[in-house]
Amino acid sequence: QFVLHERDVQLAAVRRGLGAVIPLGVLSLLTASEFELLVAGSGDWNVSNLKKQAIVSTPRGGEDQRAAHTAAVEYLWQMLEEMTSEEKALFCLFARGSSRMPADCAGVKLKLEH
Repeated sequence: QFVLHERDVQLAAVRRGLGAVIPLGVLSLLTASEFELLVAGSGDWNVSNLKKQAIVSTPRGGEDQRAAHTAAVEYLWQMLEEMTSEEKALFCLFARGSSRMPADCAGVKLKLEH
């Protein structure tokens, strides 16, 4: 009996904490994998979703500078498209401090400046 209930206090605290952030009624509708994606993000993400969130500034200067900047940005997208899941995780870790990206890259702001 003791072994069965020895973690009840800790689990109740976790449940209260989650309930403070996510309504428990909604939480019960999620599968374990949906909950993991919501909390931890995705280890394998789509570059096109990241492109939608990217903020690309145009450099001041001549046409040559703008063309070089555009080429560099396109090269970055091409490199990201060709990366394996492990390489994307390392890129994420470098850029965000986490190896995972939020679902659909929502809320991620990748700022590309010259």
